[in-house]
Amino acid sequence: MSAHVVFALRHRALSEGLARELSILMGSRRDPPYRFSIAPEGAEPLGPIDGFVPDVVVIDGKRARQVLLQLSSGSQALRVVVYTQFEQLSLAQALVQLGATAVVNKSSDQSTMLEALDACVQGRQYVDASFRSVADQVQLRRDVPELLSGFGSLD
Repeated sequence: MSAHVVFALRHRALSEGLARELSILMGSRRDPPYRFSIAPEGAEPLGPIDGFVPDVVVIDGKRARQVLLQLSSGSQALRVVVYTQFEQLSLAQALVQLGATAVVNKSSDQSTMLEALDACVQGRQYVDASFRSVADQVQLRRDVPELLSGFGSLD
């Protein structure tokens, strides 16, 4: 059975392009493990899309704080991949602390997104290697709300 992945990025064209590229990349897999859907603009990323409740939702940084806080206050067991242009390890760590299952940098190739989706479906957390490469230079910040207080305006 394939996992239902919903792309709820701020720009629909980006969601469509990423889903298309991942579908092409998975073309060599015998049984495609994912069913991709695109959330309509303005749709609630945590609700049913195309009649299915998603297993994984891919959001950009602009929605991350809102969606992760909403998830933490509910009982839904949804996995969230945050797709961001920022490369600060402290931000990736804060997003994981807040409940993101995976954090992927927008400059990474599509195989990185597939690795993140694979990890999510297997119940593991995933942080893109572009964040981990500076791990020794940055300490984990414990005050997540302070770190993410201005995050609502980022993408």
